[in-house]
Amino acid sequence: MELLAQYAKCIVIWEPTHPYFGVNPVQFRGEPRIFEDPSDTNSLLAKHMADVLTLKKINKWTLNYTTFRSIVYSSNTLTKFVHGTLLLPWIINNMRLDYKPVYIVRHPIAIALSQIKGRMNIEREMMSEATFQRVYPAKYEEYQRYIIDLGSSLEKLVAMWCLYHKYLVPHINSDKLILVYYEELLADPIGELKKIGAEWNVVLDIDPRVVRRPSKTDFHKQLKQNPMEQLSKWQSQVSIADKEKIQEVLDYFKINVYRAGNALPVKS
Repeated sequence: MELLAQYAKCIVIWEPTHPYFGVNPVQFRGEPRIFEDPSDTNSLLAKHMADVLTLKKINKWTLNYTTFRSIVYSSNTLTKFVHGTLLLPWIINNMRLDYKPVYIVRHPIAIALSQIKGRMNIEREMMSEATFQRVYPAKYEEYQRYIIDLGSSLEKLVAMWCLYHKYLVPHINSDKLILVYYEELLADPIGELKKIGAEWNVVLDIDPRVVRRPSKTDFHKQLKQNPMEQLSKWQSQVSIADKEKIQEVLDYFKINVYRAGNALPVKS
């Protein structure tokens, strides 16, 4: 986000769909993951999301990473929203965007460990029952029972990652979005940024001296300069037994892009 905002000269809109700090409509306040059926062409969210993406609905939180200079000199916005992930299929089917969205995929164990370290409220991370039923109407009860019976927070967070990713899989190969693997972005940031720039038809004047700098959200200052060390560091934090349990979760949801014992994506 920071690199793209810098090189593409964009105004950053930060997590506008956050359940408590964002600018959600009243009916979605407190919802960890806002969802809309991609086939709903008359959704009430249409006007709201258009206003969010064009800076008509903002607050102090959404402007957290915006500078006065970017507001003055930039002509585009760049919206970063993890909490809006389930909206992606609806957005690409129902909104006209000047630039394709970038969907970044990262190893679920690495994400789950980061969430646990950040003392995330596990229950609040789970999508609400109403959203769960809409996303998986035929599988809701089965999936819910499965997650409830899992033995650890790590397994449950990985299962929730699987639910989000599994829903998005049919749309990942769409020509309306750009798929980026976090691991490849970390290993070859210039190459991946150029790939995004090419899709956007924008020339990014990338400074190789700054692509390895830690993100502003690296609050624990734990970024390792060697990409493979950074990507693999979580491996030592998870026991072999836990990896086996997590692999069972990945297998249950038929997730093949990552394996519990491998830090890198498995690409066919």
